[in-house]
Amino acid sequence: MDFRKDINGLRALAVLAVVIYHFNALWLPGGFAGVDVFFVISGYLMTAIICRSLSDSNFSLIRFYTARAKRIVPVLAVMCMALMVFGWFNLLATEYKQMAQHVYSSLGFYSNIVYLKEVGYFAASTDDNWLLHTWSLSVEWQFYIIYPVVLLVLSKLFGTRAIRWFVLAAVLIGFVYSLSLAPRYPEHAFYLLKARAWELCAGGLAFLFPVAMDKAKSRIVEWAGLALILSGYILISKTVVWPGYYALMPVIGTLMVIFANRQDSRLTGNCAFQRIGVYSYSIYIWHWPVMVYMTYSGLLNGYSSALAGIGISLILGYASYALIERKRLKSKVDARSLVWCGGFAGLMLLSIVVYRSDGINSDIRGESIVEKAEFVDSYAALHKSLGEAYWLKCNSYEVFSTTGVKYIDASCTQKEGPGGVFLWGDSHAEALSL
Repeated sequence: MDFRKDINGLRALAVLAVVIYHFNALWLPGGFAGVDVFFVISGYLMTAIICRSLSDSNFSLIRFYTARAKRIVPVLAVMCMALMVFGWFNLLATEYKQMAQHVYSSLGFYSNIVYLKEVGYFAASTDDNWLLHTWSLSVEWQFYIIYPVVLLVLSKLFGTRAIRWFVLAAVLIGFVYSLSLAPRYPEHAFYLLKARAWELCAGGLAFLFPVAMDKAKSRIVEWAGLALILSGYILISKTVVWPGYYALMPVIGTLMVIFANRQDSRLTGNCAFQRIGVYSYSIYIWHWPVMVYMTYSGLLNGYSSALAGIGISLILGYASYALIERKRLKSKVDARSLVWCGGFAGLMLLSIVVYRSDGINSDIRGESIVEKAEFVDSYAALHKSLGEAYWLKCNSYEVFSTTGVKYIDASCTQKEGPGGVFLWGDSHAEALSL
């Protein structure tokens, strides 16, 4: 497939928005929509790869999945390994256990489901979740598994021409479904493929329904598309229902740029955007752990530190591309591939062992960590021993989310006997309750 500078420039625009948003959301309130730009790009590229191979009668599922894994897994695995090493020396057992769970769910490409059960994307507590950003990779990989199979079956049953109408219907139905889901179950709409697939399929429309236009029209369409994307980055914020109607801004904007197909544009084809676009995947993978580390260490506390974090992310992205991505993309299947597969399997096994052993709360990880962990473990044990009296009765969040009722047990507010204390508050009050 021919290299497209406009798409590479869009990657730069997307990853910069995401990185800026994560280091300081005030600078770009809707920067998280950069992920949606990535979804549309992926949908376009995957549709082009699959449909061209189907038309030539040489499509192979194994070859398709191998190419995707070769593109995505190495950088992800190295980042996960780096975090496991960091966690061994720096995290409490409970923290290390959670990191291990997130590592194997990320490598297994179902971390979006794990995070759905844990916390919302925009919650403050996500700033210490080292692998939260892998939810989008999980969504994409789940799409990669299902999409080619569906298109292959359609081509066998109805011919390749039927694919375009199926994809169009999937976009329309998926968008309506997302609109209905987001207001009622915002976390489900954010994290799950069923609410995001329409964005990926929308990218396929740019390949299946090509539009021919002259240079003047293509320039106008490109500028309008970029303006729509940038307007979304500014006007959208975490307060809107997402992905809802506002998601049309990055989706349609990206489609317009792809339709315009301007390979000589100074907006997307400039040298800086082309370099950042090439490194975009690695930048995305490494920027979040940098942000979490700076937050964890109390270093992310102002404009200068945010700029430093962005700069470090760009540098790590370049290094990751040069040392991992570029070499893996150029390599052929050989003994080194077997080493990578073995390393991947070993990392999965390590993370599972760490999780099953409750974060390896042992002297082998350092006496200071064990001492801190003892306190945390005793707190957790006491917390757990409260059982129904606390979790299922007096914690309104747990009551509402677990049982679906809209009231807490009367025993939580009724006074019995002389004296006593009525405790009202958030998680800080929860800590005092023990």
